[in-house]
Amino acid sequence: MAYQSRYSATKAALIGLTGSLRYELWDEKIRLSNVIPGTVATPIWEKAGCAPASAITPEEAACRLENKIFESTGHNLVTK
Repeated sequence: MAYQSRYSATKAALIGLTGSLRYELWDEKIRLSNVIPGTVATPIWEKAGCAPASAITPEEAACRLENKIFESTGHNLVTK
């Protein structure tokens, strides 16, 4: 797939940045995590023709994230 190297490089950069900030902000009681939901059907797939059949919608990705946050913290997110 075209442009995959750029996409992969930016994802790796975000993972590295999050890791660095996690250590820098630890003493401030600020916790950070990466969210890697898998393949999400977003407009980036238009250049490839279409998203894979296994891709989830952005709404489904957000719902899964919200459920995981609730499971681990007991807190609900309000998204409006």
